[in-house]
Amino acid sequence: MTAEDLIERMQELRMYVCISLPTDGGYRTESVELEHLIEFVERSHKHIAALYGINEQQYRKFLESKGIVRCTAICQDGRDCGNSVAECWAADEWVQMQGKFCAQHRRRETRRRKRHEQAQTEAVQPETDPPFPSGVLNS
Repeated sequence: MTAEDLIERMQELRMYVCISLPTDGGYRTESVELEHLIEFVERSHKHIAALYGINEQQYRKFLESKGIVRCTAICQDGRDCGNSVAECWAADEWVQMQGKFCAQHRRRETRRRKRHEQAQTEAVQPETDPPFPSGVLNS
């Protein structure tokens, strides 16, 4: 039996090819029809990205990063921090983690937000005087 005969027979039997994709907790198995297998292999990044619910460019960046999320903070000397924030096995989780800070910058950001909130609270003081002189509304 030739390869073409084998594929033809598998199509007659309505067989699928199972593909395992790494995820956060192990692997995710997807089935691909034989008639779509060549297209899937030729455009695998596009199809795998779609299975994760992300776009092809995001999936390529996930692969380039080897699943490591990098801190996006800018250091005091102007360079990107780039410290590791997390390691993700699933591409969709990696996309969701983008823009996060490492432990050091999370602490700084938390302190900055608290100072900002405190300044906002101090700037908006409630009025202590009544809006009208007493007795104006009671007449």
